[in-house]
Amino acid sequence: MQVDWISAFCESRGFEACGYRPYDTGRVLLLTPGGELERQSSRAVTLEGSYDNRLLVQSRTGCDLYVSGNPVKFIQGHNLYGPCDPVGLFFDAGWEIRKAVGLFPSAATWQGNDFVGPRFTRIDLTRSYRFPTAAIARAWLRDCGGTARSRHGGALIADGTIYFGKTSERWTLKLYHKGDELLARKKGHRLPDELPQREKLLEWATGVVRFELTLRSKELEKIDVRQWQPLQVWQAYFDKVTWNQNARMLEADMFEVELPRKLRMTLELWRAGTDPRSLMGRNTFYFHRRELLKAVGVDIASPPPKKTAAAEAPALVLDPKGWDPEPLEGYVWDPEGQRRLV
Repeated sequence: MQVDWISAFCESRGFEACGYRPYDTGRVLLLTPGGELERQSSRAVTLEGSYDNRLLVQSRTGCDLYVSGNPVKFIQGHNLYGPCDPVGLFFDAGWEIRKAVGLFPSAATWQGNDFVGPRFTRIDLTRSYRFPTAAIARAWLRDCGGTARSRHGGALIADGTIYFGKTSERWTLKLYHKGDELLARKKGHRLPDELPQREKLLEWATGVVRFELTLRSKELEKIDVRQWQPLQVWQAYFDKVTWNQNARMLEADMFEVELPRKLRMTLELWRAGTDPRSLMGRNTFYFHRRELLKAVGVDIASPPPKKTAAAEAPALVLDPKGWDPEPLEGYVWDPEGQRRLV
């Protein structure tokens, strides 16, 4: 699990109280890995996507600094894996900014001028799942795109990526094969040819499906990022998707023990190949359907799984051991060795 993107503000109450505006609100800076200033503009700039390796820095009031980007990719060179501490990453990014162009407050300035933050407006929280082969990963994604849905509706599929809530102002979950992304010809996606251990990183990413959760301002207002448990947060949104035939990936058996007896019987009938609609009234059927969708992610209005489903389509069955594959030894950034500003 890792944080794949942050956008956040730090603000000085001390500067604001005395009317001092140390930052130029007309400057928008883009920093490239290595600390080079790629662009300085007076116009708004939007980073291209979570694959971007640059950091954006600007001030909107003269008393604050806004930092946006992927610190892991900026520092480490790739985002196959990394830390999942958004607060720590914000200050690591700040330290890189301070080394390159100044701006970001030192520890003494932070404490002496009553800086607060970070206040996050976006966090991307990701998990990875390893399939045996790239072909099985792609087959699972195709199946998922056709059957799964969330409260936003059905999945949106574009260029091999599956989106739930792509245009939502609150949260989005997207799924894609990481190995294909690293070989894509699109700007920014492809793993740089000059990157050390490039071939080993590509081999690591083959068969790995990325589950990328984007949390935006309205959702982050409900979460105390300094106290959060990343896995619990990710799982809560993952569970908002109804995976239909893929209910095994949600460990449905553990949840079924807690179901009322009538719902368990309906689920057993459906799995045995019986259409529950033939045995109960319309209102009862839709009540059972709604409760089972909510509890275990199974839609009894769809055809029941075949007895041989696992053999015919092994991609539908996710072994829990596939989650969070180990990083490639020798090529992972340790943020604990980075200097913290506060």
